[in-house]
Amino acid sequence: MDKFVGEKTESILNRTSANVMLCHFKKPFISNKSIVVFAPPMCEAEFGFEYWLEKVVKFAQELSLSITFVVDTRSAAAIEEHLVELKNSVPVTFKHYDNWDNLQGLKAFKEEDAMFIFVSDRNGEVSYRDSLDGVAKKLDRIYANENLVLVFPSRVENAHIDEYEDVEAAPIFRKISKEIGNMFNKG
Repeated sequence: MDKFVGEKTESILNRTSANVMLCHFKKPFISNKSIVVFAPPMCEAEFGFEYWLEKVVKFAQELSLSITFVVDTRSAAAIEEHLVELKNSVPVTFKHYDNWDNLQGLKAFKEEDAMFIFVSDRNGEVSYRDSLDGVAKKLDRIYANENLVLVFPSRVENAHIDEYEDVEAAPIFRKISKEIGNMFNKG
């Protein structure tokens, strides 16, 4: 994981506001029997929350895997609420974890043949915790031979296509047609 999350990656994370997912796969997906998602407190307050959650659910659907969320009570409620909105059909369970200052405690949630997705944070964001600095190296020690995905949520609000104002196409096409006609008439 050190090769993936080094100075260059840190630079990219600091310069971009987009959702970033860093993947470190050691095994074929077919060997995974479930997905375990570690999401720290306040993950639901990040702008990229809905995006990464939808991606994880779609990925689980594609691979026919169940999802276990390791979260605090508040985050579990927000995830459950969004799963209802998504009309989720993936089997989901929640396991409570509060000691996010001790990442070694996450070993208790290690499942055989699981893919592990860790929702991290960026410095200065709502869910930021000092204990998660250098999380890639810490997780690599715990999950060295497992499929691992690090998610860095977006810093900007998601823009949905239906939020843009309607544009009348006819006047634009008339103007373009007129300009093209003028180009050919000049020659």
